[in-house]
Amino acid sequence: MIEYRFKASNLTISPQKLGELMRGIKKQPVGVLIDRLSLVSTKRSELVLKMVKSSLDSLEQNGVDIDSLWFERYDVSKGMMLKRFMPRAQGRATPIRKKRCHLSVVFVSK
Repeated sequence: MIEYRFKASNLTISPQKLGELMRGIKKQPVGVLIDRLSLVSTKRSELVLKMVKSSLDSLEQNGVDIDSLWFERYDVSKGMMLKRFMPRAQGRATPIRKKRCHLSVVFVSK
């Protein structure tokens, strides 16, 4: 079994939201994975689908058989956080924290 690792950095979505999507799609053939992600119409599924398609295109250009690939595991970790302040009443300010995350996936040829 050969492992192929891919990583997407600083995706504009919180790690909690992305982890919720990724928990439901472990250990599947790549064709099933793409079908399941294309049925869900959310921003997070579109980000993951874009990454999966890009990584599969890269593997296909390198001569790997796509039909024998399985989605093995993933890792969602915290990325950088954009910090802003929103003006509020009476001269106060409320912090705004825009969270980002890193996603790494591993494909295995069986």
